[in-house]
Amino acid sequence: MENDIPLEATLDVPDIVRYNGFSLGLRFTDLFKATGPESCEELTVTTIDGFILQVFRVRDLDHMTNKTVREPVLLQHGLLGCASHWVSNGPHDSLAFILAKDGLDVYLANSRGNKYSRNHVSLKHNDQEFWRWSWQEKAKYDVPATVDAVLKTSNHPNLFYVGHSQGTLIMFAYLSEAPREERRKIRSFFALAPITRLKHLTSPIKHLAGLADIAETGQSLIGGQEVLPNTKIGRWLNTQMHKMLRKTPLITIEDQANSFMGLITGFNPSHYFRKYLPVYTAHTPSGTSLQNLIHFCQLIKSQRMQKYDHKAANINNYLSESPPVFDLTEVHVPVILYYASDDNLSDVEDVNWASSQLPNVVEEHLLDGWDHLDFIWGTRAPAYLYSEILSFINSVSSTPAHSKSSTEC
Repeated sequence: MENDIPLEATLDVPDIVRYNGFSLGLRFTDLFKATGPESCEELTVTTIDGFILQVFRVRDLDHMTNKTVREPVLLQHGLLGCASHWVSNGPHDSLAFILAKDGLDVYLANSRGNKYSRNHVSLKHNDQEFWRWSWQEKAKYDVPATVDAVLKTSNHPNLFYVGHSQGTLIMFAYLSEAPREERRKIRSFFALAPITRLKHLTSPIKHLAGLADIAETGQSLIGGQEVLPNTKIGRWLNTQMHKMLRKTPLITIEDQANSFMGLITGFNPSHYFRKYLPVYTAHTPSGTSLQNLIHFCQLIKSQRMQKYDHKAANINNYLSESPPVFDLTEVHVPVILYYASDDNLSDVEDVNWASSQLPNVVEEHLLDGWDHLDFIWGTRAPAYLYSEILSFINSVSSTPAHSKSSTEC
């Protein structure tokens, strides 16, 4: 029924994966006792600087049984997101499930600080020091640790990487400084709504950039802080809100958009699967650090893809008075760019600039009328984007779809 809230709004990602593998005719209490088409394995990844990340592995049972699971694909969410972004549109229209059903070995990353990666070898998540990082540390530590864990688990020498928004930024930053032997681990890089410099963005968040200095002063006084966390009570309140709104004739489905999400990226519910709107807002935002948001504000102000500006401490951190710039000409991995005409974060002009800097862009696609969130939740994404990603992977894959792999899982 239209007023029903999808069960995925109340489940964590591993249970969303398992739930979507089963017939809806089963009683909920029986769902996780049964065997469905998808299997979800949880990996624990520890970074060099001590953060403990959760990565979810999604495989199709038929391919596992027949030992035909193919190359690994790593999916990396964007700012304020988590692994739920890749499994929020049900079993037929979510990228993770589409790739897994074609036999690929799919891994869902979770960046430090989100609801699935809030642990550390020595710090507690309520310690101020736990939150002293930005996307720069995600690029330096989270990316290589996650990639190595995926390759070790899958027993493959390299992987396909799909990033959305911040998920592209951290890979661009990582690859610009990674040694050649590390770059070889990334077979192809699919950049969805790519973020590099933020010179031409039209998002209202650009007006918050002026508050960066105040936020930095606050952080220096009170230490690292978490912003916009995702909690159980928050998810429960979200589902209750949706139920109430759907019973109120004067409030349309468009009124149910998450306000902060709309502020940052724009939120056009008519673009997305109406049924799953409560799922999106139940899992997003999923938490990040104040320093991470400050770093994005610095990008907007500087109009450069630069490292975190520590001001007077830059000399100690970089041996320079100003923060260094990431050099995209050093990103030699094959890159496939997908960007949108109506994206107010990943502006077309900024993507064109990035494309001119990158030495190995093998394809680029401008999607007319799409916005920033169409890439993960849009109704057009399965037919016009996910099918293209799968087709590209199959065209360069050493093991054609549905044929037997020599590597056992």
